[in-house]
Amino acid sequence: MTASAPTPPPHTPVNYLEGGGSSFFSRQCQQLLIKAKLNPEWFGSYDHVAKLNREAKAKCVRWDTATAAEHAAGMKDGTPLERPTAGDRYLRSCQSGHLVRDSNFRESGTDDMGNEARGDPCRNVIDGYESDRAPAVPQQGMASENMEHGRHTRRENADIQRRRYDNSESGRPETEYGQRQRHADEDARVNQYVREHQQRWRTSERAANQQPPGLAGTSGSGASGSASASGGPGGAAGSGLGSVKSPTCPPADVIDGKSAAKCINNWRKKAEAQMKQKMADDMAKHERDSTVPASFTGSPPPPPRQDQYQAHLDQNVHNATANREAARGTPGEDAAKAEVTRARRAANTFRRGRCRAEQASRLRGDPGAGPARTKGSAR
Repeated sequence: MTASAPTPPPHTPVNYLEGGGSSFFSRQCQQLLIKAKLNPEWFGSYDHVAKLNREAKAKCVRWDTATAAEHAAGMKDGTPLERPTAGDRYLRSCQSGHLVRDSNFRESGTDDMGNEARGDPCRNVIDGYESDRAPAVPQQGMASENMEHGRHTRRENADIQRRRYDNSESGRPETEYGQRQRHADEDARVNQYVREHQQRWRTSERAANQQPPGLAGTSGSGASGSASASGGPGGAAGSGLGSVKSPTCPPADVIDGKSAAKCINNWRKKAEAQMKQKMADDMAKHERDSTVPASFTGSPPPPPRQDQYQAHLDQNVHNATANREAARGTPGEDAAKAEVTRARRAANTFRRGRCRAEQASRLRGDPGAGPARTKGSAR
């Protein structure tokens, strides 16, 4: 009798949204991105990119506010003073920019409880969308400025206007935005972003070259990811653009492409799919968040107990808000404010848990859940 073969290790899905792009971009993609002045580690969720921007800003501020003596010593506040790279200077000037237009995935405005649609899964028109987990990349400047973020936003607006016009001409609902057309528009915007990016990068290189030299090292990774000795293809030493590494994810999960833009677009689509899959995978948590406590004494259905409990939580918010207004200028004002926050958190956790559970059920294809919603909103 022959011995059974060893059980292969379970397949661990690569995380396309928490950064660490060198773990999933092919060596070719990493080389292409670095040549385009984009560090592979800069790609991830909206929250991941926002964190990189904050860290880079803190690093640059620490360097810029150091005294001449601290620069000479290479120390500030008892810790080594690290010279910002051009990558740090670039990230400092950036906001986290969605590569999928946030408003295409949700409704607009506020609901009757004053909750903004942005970041609220209950306002999704595409199942599984989470604003903070959506694929993003650093984009220089604010959305209102004539820089990377602003130019990308204007292209989004132009695509929406064109889509609405085409819909009206063909007799389709004006705001309908199918996934195929949305992906095509997103691909085109990324192509333009990459073509223009190197021009924006030059300002960060100048800022890095003009900063006080100090005695701190120039090859630290800091907020901009690891820096290679040569700065990678097309980069100077210590540029903060990273270095080419062999991806660590399973071969089937590696992102490849023949251009930097193609690599980004291939990643963006897989990251969007993973964002949706996570909502489906977290079904048990969503159900726990939207379970009515056994202690709740409602009336016999109808309405459903979940509706009754949500109404109870919403009433708590209204009561807490009224109490806060009554407590203004009194010693109890701070406690009243805290109670409003607690009541809102409880009401939103239950409501959003229920919405996520419903979307997860559709994404999983559960019997009776109905088809998943995939058509975005052209607005």
